[in-house]
Amino acid sequence: ITDYPDSSLLDNIQKMVINNNISSTSLVLPHIWGEKVDLLLQESIGTNNRFELVLLAELLWKDTYELHMDLLKSVSECLCHQSGIALVTFAHRTTESHLESHDLEFFEKASQYFCLESKFLGTNDCYCDVDGE
Repeated sequence: ITDYPDSSLLDNIQKMVINNNISSTSLVLPHIWGEKVDLLLQESIGTNNRFELVLLAELLWKDTYELHMDLLKSVSECLCHQSGIALVTFAHRTTESHLESHDLEFFEKASQYFCLESKFLGTNDCYCDVDGE
């Protein structure tokens, strides 16, 4: 499990790992998107020392829009190119300056710049944000 290298974020994630009894199968590491992934790859047991599965949860929103290329660089460098799968889940959180199309550009960039194939699996129309919108 990775997140921005901020001790409060990483400590909170570590508490969740412990509280959910997954310490034996989970490791919490700092990572800044687009930077070296050597530390992450040391933990891989996949093909060619890369991960077979990368989970990306709630990473596409207005404050990360400018970082799509950095995120994709990290994913591409961590993912096994022959058989790896990255699952991306997110909710569109549109604003006047951040459109739904901005989130979807992530998948266009994945294909165009990193030769990563995308497959749309569906939507959940029942989503309701915390504030009820």
